[in-house]
Amino acid sequence: MTTKQQILNMALMKIGDIKLADDDLSNRPYLNIAYATGKDIMLSYHYWNFAKIATDLMLVSESGEIPNYKYKYLVPIDMVSLVKLFSTYLNNVYDYTIIGKNIYSNEKNLKIMYISNTANDDDIYPPYFAEAFACYIAKEICTVVAGKANMLQVLSPLFQLSLSNAISKDSSEIPSPILKSNYYKNSRY
Repeated sequence: MTTKQQILNMALMKIGDIKLADDDLSNRPYLNIAYATGKDIMLSYHYWNFAKIATDLMLVSESGEIPNYKYKYLVPIDMVSLVKLFSTYLNNVYDYTIIGKNIYSNEKNLKIMYISNTANDDDIYPPYFAEAFACYIAKEICTVVAGKANMLQVLSPLFQLSLSNAISKDSSEIPSPILKSNYYKNSRY
């Protein structure tokens, strides 16, 4: 697992900066800006397994504020992107709308699975995500730190490749479905 400081140092090394980041980033505010904005952007690129959270939604009201919808729920404050909504019986819910900070639906008890920007409160990430995140930060700060616009032409494809690899790795960590024994197939042996 990789920390915020390690990700920032990886980004600085990618652009050839020999002054690595330490705990005090006050003299390099662009690193904090790139990290904070980049974190939500990176989390929105994919339904990362390490950032998924499932919970019950908080019912705000049962009034029909919005036509065709009976219940109003509050969107989780840490939600970056919605993965899915489901009912008490774990059935997917498709009839809903999100307006502002609210979700409207006709389901009485609504559950949500979403990507959270606080799932890793310690900012500790798997190596595949950290590599892609470091490439993203390097791409964003390369002209500020190195002053070389042509470096962006090198870092952009590197970021795309590392993001593709990270998504592939994260997707492969989904458990495969359990294969059930087939009576007819087993009877042949």
